[in-house]
Amino acid sequence: MKNMVLQSEGFTIDNYNFPPFTVEKGEYLSLLFSDPIDFIVEKKLYKVLSGLIHNNQVKIFEKITPVIEPVLKFKISFFSGKKAFNYLKNNTEYSTERIKAILEDLKIDPATNIYSLGGSQRKLLSLEVAYNQSKNIVISTSGLDYSGIERIKERITKELKEGCLVEINYLNSKGRDYLLNDPTLVRKSVKVTLL
Repeated sequence: MKNMVLQSEGFTIDNYNFPPFTVEKGEYLSLLFSDPIDFIVEKKLYKVLSGLIHNNQVKIFEKITPVIEPVLKFKISFFSGKKAFNYLKNNTEYSTERIKAILEDLKIDPATNIYSLGGSQRKLLSLEVAYNQSKNIVISTSGLDYSGIERIKERITKELKEGCLVEINYLNSKGRDYLLNDPTLVRKSVKVTLL
């Protein structure tokens, strides 16, 4: 049990049934949905798996951080002035030099409004925020393009041995069955069913 991060005895969210599962450090769990779910269900799932919503059927042994990218809010988002550099500075404990290096690696200008970035770039910024808080993360593949998936694979692979990954994925995601396909990783998958 010393490496256990998350344990589920099976639970439901809205009309979805999640079977029992466990996740330990160094493991990668894919929660497979038959079709994309709406963002409300995804938000509830993030909250249950990270402990923000208490569920008697889910035990959390270590902090788990959801990767939640900034969402576009029509009208105000493009005028918000929320810059990539400030987003990382306000949401992490990284030094200025580290933030500049991250943005350079991601090929994002520090002065770029985060709402003008594509979904994959916003998810990559949010992944940096999540890893600053915990090595155990929950991430959804929705909104990622192929280049974004490749960049996220690289980043997650570096951190996975120290933590765990829970991925929200869809069985009909053509060309990307799983976020990570590294044979050296311990990967599990469970199928989420409709009630």
